[in-house]
Amino acid sequence: MGFWTREGEEIKQDLIDLLKIFKAKLICVTDCLDSGNNKKAVQEADRLLKKQKDFPCAKARFGV
Repeated sequence: MGFWTREGEEIKQDLIDLLKIFKAKLICVTDCLDSGNNKKAVQEADRLLKKQKDFPCAKARFGV
């Protein structure tokens, strides 16, 4: 069956789906920043960080 087992393929697809979700969430934050709505961008980043505490892009919000 090759390098990836069926379980490996399923895990890979789950990770890809998770990354797509995070990308969509980050787009919301960057759209707020681009439109000058900084307060809303901070709120969206905080909400994302509450749901996923180890998400590096959301952590970067505290460094700004």
